[in-house]
Amino acid sequence: MDGIVDWYLLGVVLGLGVAAGVGAAGALRSPAWSALAVAALAGGVALALVALPWWALVGLAASALLAFLALRRLSPEALPAAALAALGLAAIPALGYLAAVSTPVAGARLGRRAGSRYAGLRVLAKD
Repeated sequence: MDGIVDWYLLGVVLGLGVAAGVGAAGALRSPAWSALAVAALAGGVALALVALPWWALVGLAASALLAFLALRRLSPEALPAAALAALGLAAIPALGYLAAVSTPVAGARLGRRAGSRYAGLRVLAKD
C-alpha cells in the first residue's frame, strides 16, 4: 500500500464486496440476483489480484459476508436501491470504506424494526 491510489482501490474492492453481499442476499429470493453477486465478486477479485496485496481478498470476502448477513432480510423492493447504492459508493473515493462499515449498522437497525412493524395487524388478525 504505497500511495493514495492503492487506498482508493481498496475502497473500491470493499464496496464491490458489499455489492456482492447485496446480490447474494437477493439471490435467496430470485436467481437473477446471482449475476450481480458473481459480477461484483469477480470484479473485486480481479482488481485485488492485479493491483493490491493478497489481504485485500480477505477484506473483499469479509465485506461481502457482512453485507449478506446484515441485509438478508431486506425486502425485495429495497434490494435494487441497496445494490445501486453499494455500486455507486464503491466508485467514489473513501465511500467504499463507508459502505463496508455502515452496512452492518443498517442491517442491525432493520432487524430491530422488522418484528414490530406489523404487530398491530397481527393482533387484529387473531380475531
